[in-house]
Amino acid sequence: MGLPNKRIEDWKYTGFSKLNRFLSQDILDVTFRLKKDHDQDVEILDLDFSKIDSNDYIKPQNYVKNEAIIDLNLALSSQFKVIDIKNSQKKPIVIFLDTTEEGMFLPRIYINVFEGVSAEILIINAGLKGFINQLVEFNLHKNAKLIVNRVNFSETDFIETNISYLKKGSCLNITNLSIPKNASRYQGYNFFEEEEAIYDFKTVSIPKPNSNDDIITKNFHGSSSCSSSSGIRAVLGEKTVGTFQSLIDVKKGVKNTIAEQDCRAILLSNDAYMNAKPEMKIFNDNVVCKHGATIGSLDSNQIFYMLTRGLNDEEVRNFLIKSFIDNYISNDSLLKKYLPGNFQ
Repeated sequence: MGLPNKRIEDWKYTGFSKLNRFLSQDILDVTFRLKKDHDQDVEILDLDFSKIDSNDYIKPQNYVKNEAIIDLNLALSSQFKVIDIKNSQKKPIVIFLDTTEEGMFLPRIYINVFEGVSAEILIINAGLKGFINQLVEFNLHKNAKLIVNRVNFSETDFIETNISYLKKGSCLNITNLSIPKNASRYQGYNFFEEEEAIYDFKTVSIPKPNSNDDIITKNFHGSSSCSSSSGIRAVLGEKTVGTFQSLIDVKKGVKNTIAEQDCRAILLSNDAYMNAKPEMKIFNDNVVCKHGATIGSLDSNQIFYMLTRGLNDEEVRNFLIKSFIDNYISNDSLLKKYLPGNFQ
C-alpha cells in the first residue's frame, strides 16, 4: 500500500509519494480535545474496533472508490471517535487536534447530527510533527443544519478527507481557513442522498512560504432539488503553490439542481503559482450550473489611487487583501481571529 503520486489525475498537482517513508513508522494517536459547556448535550464515543459492523466501518470505501488515502486510514487507523449531536446547540463545539511526535497519525471522526438539529463546530488542526491522514465524516439527518469552521495551522504534512452524507432538507456549511507551513491537502466528497439538501464550501488559503495548499471538492448530486457551492480565495506569496479542483456531478434523472464553483487567487510574488481545475458532469437539461476562475496580482490602478489618498504601500496591500477575503470570513465569523493579524 503506497501513497498517491502525480500520475494519478486528482493528485497531479501535489503528489505525496515522498511520504511513503512514514509507512514504516509507528502509528500514533493525535491529541484530541473537545471543548463544550457542561450544559451542551453532545456525546463523544471512542469506538471499539472489534465491535464495529464491517459495513459501517468501510462505508467511505463504498462511496469513494480507489482512493488510497482513505484506504490507508481504514486499514491502519487506531483512533475512531464518534460525536453525536442530538439537540440544537446555542454555542459552538470546539475540537482541537495536534501532534508533537514523529510517526503516522490516522484519526477518524464521525460527526452525527440528528433530525432537525442545528449546531456549529470549530475544528482546529495544529499538527507539528509526523504525517497526518485524517478522515472526518458528516452524517446529517433530515432537516439537520451544521456550520463547520475549520482552521488548518499544520506545520507538518497533512491530508484531511471529509465525506458528507446529506439527507432531505439538510444543510452543511463549511468555511475553511488554511494556513499550512508544509504540504497540505483537503479533499471533500459530498453526497446528496435525498432531496432539498444544501452544501456550501468556502476556503481562504494563505499558505506560508515554500508551502503547498491543495483543495479538492466533489459534489455528487444524486437527488433532485439540491444545491452546492464551492469556492476559494487564495492569497499566495513567496514560493507557494495553491490548487483548487472542483467537480459538479449531476446524475441522470436528477432535476432542479443549482451548483456553482468559484476560484479566485491573488499572486503576491513572481514565484507563486495557482492551479485551477473546474469540472462538470451533467446528464440533464433542468439544472443551473456555473463556474469561474480569476487569477492575478493586485490591481495596480487601485493601489495607485489609494497611495494618492495618503496610505503607504503595506497599508494598501493589506486593505485590498482583507477586502478580497471579507465575504468568506466576515467580522462575526469564528475564524476572524485566526487570520494573520494584518488581514483581520
